[in-house]
Amino acid sequence: MSLGLAYLAAFSAAFFSSAKDIGSKLLALNISGAASSVGSFVYALPFFLILLALLHGLGYPVFQISSGFWSLIILRALSDAVGESCKMYAFKHGEFSTVSIILSLLPIFVVGLSVLITNDPVTPALLIGALLVVAASLTVIYKNPQTLKGSCFALGAVTFMATNTCLDRLAVQTAHPVFSGFAMTALAGLFTAPLFLFDGSPRELLSERKVLGTRGLFEVLFMAAKLSALTVLPATVVMICMRSALIINVTTGLIYFREGEAKRKIIALLLALAGIIIALI
Repeated sequence: MSLGLAYLAAFSAAFFSSAKDIGSKLLALNISGAASSVGSFVYALPFFLILLALLHGLGYPVFQISSGFWSLIILRALSDAVGESCKMYAFKHGEFSTVSIILSLLPIFVVGLSVLITNDPVTPALLIGALLVVAASLTVIYKNPQTLKGSCFALGAVTFMATNTCLDRLAVQTAHPVFSGFAMTALAGLFTAPLFLFDGSPRELLSERKVLGTRGLFEVLFMAAKLSALTVLPATVVMICMRSALIINVTTGLIYFREGEAKRKIIALLLALAGIIIALI
């Protein structure tokens, strides 16, 4: 993949990420965070299987794996199960726009973890950009009791999702991105099952099957785009590109979900966008 296509994949991942996040918030209005978490994995698997069959039929080596693949996938799936669950509960208990901005903390977490896990270089521009994005998140973490619980879950999601991105960067070096995504998703769904048995029910998965199915499709497109970008670009660059999803998320939160604190969130959005631009110049 060329550098230009890698950037296109990273920004496409931002769009698909935003689309699936909106689906997650809609689900949070009707079902538990546990059901939404498991459903996000289960409903994505059929689309992964279709995509794998299509790529295999076209002659792509989608089933070739290198040594160390399964150990990485198991670690990543465990981290994804916890991170996705935290994210779903964050949408359940917090404002969509607020949670989305707090998730902007991801770049600075990825910057720190990438030095330890992937050995990707960190330039001054990347660091400054990441810090600006962090400043955006801090503007919406305030003492509003209605958003505190969602904010705490969002911070938990950030920690594990940053780890996911670094492990993704390693995983795509040992197998095809689509097969990596399929294996991660299948195992993450399995690891999330105990939470679902405790705080969810099969009826929830059936009652919202249309939204879950649509979200599952966007999950596959998101993973395929993100993992493809990571075959060329460092984890820090991909994550910062993906934060451009804030534009859609914050706008949706303010207009569609009619959430408050518009001025504070617009300032946060502008800080985050400035960080993204600086990091990518």
